[in-house]
Amino acid sequence: MENRIHASLSVLTWKSPETLRATLTSLAPIAEAFQDRLVLCQEGHSAEIALALDFGYRAEVTTENLGILGGLKEAVLRAKCDPVLLLENDAHFLGTAEDIDTLTYIAKQLSENKVDFACLMDRRKGPRPRYFKYWKKTWPPQRKLTGLLRPATAEAIKADAIALMPEGEQSCDFAKTLSQALWQTSSHSYMWSNRAKFVSKSFFLQKLTAFAQANPTERRVNGLIDLEHQINAPQQRHWYRKQAFDIILHKTGLFGHARYDRPDNDEKWETGIPLEE
Repeated sequence: MENRIHASLSVLTWKSPETLRATLTSLAPIAEAFQDRLVLCQEGHSAEIALALDFGYRAEVTTENLGILGGLKEAVLRAKCDPVLLLENDAHFLGTAEDIDTLTYIAKQLSENKVDFACLMDRRKGPRPRYFKYWKKTWPPQRKLTGLLRPATAEAIKADAIALMPEGEQSCDFAKTLSQALWQTSSHSYMWSNRAKFVSKSFFLQKLTAFAQANPTERRVNGLIDLEHQINAPQQRHWYRKQAFDIILHKTGLFGHARYDRPDNDEKWETGIPLEE
């Protein structure tokens, strides 16, 4: 396949070869369209390095586990192209080769600085659970009493309602349409998550991770800083909201979240395989 997407595809992994194998297998319809492909193998797990090479990716290695924030940052730093489709090892692809057009369009928007990042996580089951603490299961969005009592918090997750939007809808008060599948909103209305992001390097390195590292909280995962909590922590989430970063949302999402193994010393370990999350 001729490279069409002027971007890097960067996958972060840590001692979870079965999960990595499933994700790299799922990426086959789109992987070769990217100009650059790499897997960042934390702690240099031999099976993961071999998988990366077998699937045609560069195997980048760290000598230690950098954690979520450190690992994601390194995965972007080592990408040869800008922008970067940034995935953790459990973000399996749900689409087909036809989605290359959508990814190409997003990469162009990012390269031309028209948006800061795109969120491509799975929305087929609807908004994230937090949404329903403040909003009813209706379209257009209607606040619950909690949403009326805490308007700023409700507004900060309002764009999750994109998953409830009926087919053919052309407008709403929190986003504008870019295509049948893509809408543009801002961080004023959409909470940050680490899952399946297409990012510009300047946004991710100079703004998001720079803020997280300069404002650490006490919460850690495996003793290391977690990017998601640093951005969404109650005492500092106002920063992300006020930045009004420009965001592309995919209405149904292109990447799921399924895990099949973890390192034995991972605090997130859950009993049972597969580990669906």
